[in-house]
Amino acid sequence: MPLAAAAEGQFALDAWRAAAPTAAAGWRLTSQIVLTGLYFYGYSEVAMKALKNVHPVTHAIGNTMRRVVIMLICIAVFHTPMSAAGAVGSAIAICGSYFYAMVKTEEKEVAEATAKADAAAADAAQAIFDAKFSGVPAAERQQ
Repeated sequence: MPLAAAAEGQFALDAWRAAAPTAAAGWRLTSQIVLTGLYFYGYSEVAMKALKNVHPVTHAIGNTMRRVVIMLICIAVFHTPMSAAGAVGSAIAICGSYFYAMVKTEEKEVAEATAKADAAAADAAQAIFDAKFSGVPAAERQQ
């Protein structure tokens, strides 16, 4: 942060003065910055709680849909222009994040299945060992 402040300090100060020319506007801008931070923190908490309570695929789909809704709201409410290149780029980004989430979920499921199969194989091997050597004294097993 100090390097960024040194490099961008004067530009940031000029931008702050342009955005908040009076002390009242400065307080209003500061309060909005703090509220934005609190809202983002709340969003992160809700997202983590939701991730604990829903399947990861459901969470990934919901997150992707959230991005689409935010873009549509920005276009409709704020009249944000969307060029063809911007629309294609947004579609690629959304599809990419969705497919990434799907692949990561599949990898996690495969890893869990492999771990479960390994545990079952270890249990089966232990059962065979126990059945073969039941009643055999431990000293004789090691020979």
